[in-house]
Amino acid sequence: MRKIRFAVVQKNFVVGGIEENLNKIFSSIEEVTKFKADLIIFPELAITGYPPEDLLFRHLFIQKNLEALNELVKFTSGRDELIITGFVDMKDDIYNAAAVIQNGSLIGFYHKIMIQTRASDLRAAIVYANTIGGQDELVFDGHSFVVDENGTTIARAKDFEEEILFADIDIPNIVSMNLHDPRRRERIERGTEVDLIHTELKSKERKEISNVISPALTIEEEIFKALTLGTRDYVIKNGFKKVLIGLSGGIDSSLVAVIATEAIGKENVVGVMMPSMYSSKTTGNKSEMSTGYSTLYGDMAGGFAPIKDLYKTMVYRVCRWYNSKAGKEIIPSNILVKPPSAELKPNQVDQDTLPPYDVLDKILEMYVERDLSLEEITEMGFDAETVKKTIRLVDLSEYKRRQSPPGVKITFRAFGRDRRLPITNHFRR
Repeated sequence: MRKIRFAVVQKNFVVGGIEENLNKIFSSIEEVTKFKADLIIFPELAITGYPPEDLLFRHLFIQKNLEALNELVKFTSGRDELIITGFVDMKDDIYNAAAVIQNGSLIGFYHKIMIQTRASDLRAAIVYANTIGGQDELVFDGHSFVVDENGTTIARAKDFEEEILFADIDIPNIVSMNLHDPRRRERIERGTEVDLIHTELKSKERKEISNVISPALTIEEEIFKALTLGTRDYVIKNGFKKVLIGLSGGIDSSLVAVIATEAIGKENVVGVMMPSMYSSKTTGNKSEMSTGYSTLYGDMAGGFAPIKDLYKTMVYRVCRWYNSKAGKEIIPSNILVKPPSAELKPNQVDQDTLPPYDVLDKILEMYVERDLSLEEITEMGFDAETVKKTIRLVDLSEYKRRQSPPGVKITFRAFGRDRRLPITNHFRR
């Protein structure tokens, strides 16, 4: 056999939905059959959904997951494909594990450890199977891929869409490269441990396939798709039918309305105008969440905050991208050009209280996400008083952020899941 055909299953699995996840695994295997793949790879914890969090403390949950694995093993009887799927194993402890299944037998399993640099050292191909979908604050983008022994991406799945990715890998070429690699003897002497599972793959008559590399998205499109998918799954997976959005005519609520419409359809989105003497905002972005420039039980009230991890400058970029993609002004231009304002008094603008957003957001990124100090940020050329004021606003607003609704995580370090400081805290820097 010169080539091995991989089928990488990129699907939307549901945390706790063991039965529905198992049915999706069954249907995916059936779908792959006509392509005569040798290996079918499912994502991490595909049986339980990811991440199960404290469901792992429930014995019944672990047991149902193991029963589902046994059903999958039985399902594969008479099939010669090698199937790898994620599950929760229970031995002396519980483990994030991968099961290796073939023809009605569990022929091996592997407990997850820290990923080492073994693949590049052994000149091996890498197959990465990712899930897609929203799970509370998290959203998984898919983008599964296959990299050959030279480090070249030979196949890549779409972002934020269910797909089965196929790729053919030349195994004899990998073996030959390792045999001629002068580092091979050093590795043998070093005694590098590799867990091996021995099996046999039957030779198959099949048509050639062309490896597909899906194009990368722009940052604005990637963010918009993440927010849309995260919102859609939060609504649908939790059994909601419609959403209610408070509209002020400002840029934040306009973007949220567009996201909700794309996520679940305009017929399921109800917009409520919420005017006051000066109008009022109804949604919060990361710039406002960071500095406390928001009102408890006002613009922070709600069941889900799609843009809570989106800085204000990126809110504008995503809105302009959306209009450009649509070829018309879905979000009116007057919203995009008017100065941001909380509109709590006449002629008020955000810059009366906050630094300009193009400055503020850079400081916030360095302080909130990179955890840089006042001195380190100032040394990068920012005004010391502006940095000091910004840090003080962030530090004093933890009590507000604790009461904010969940929202989609898109940055390296989001409030809540990634960054949680004591509310009562006398440490300042």
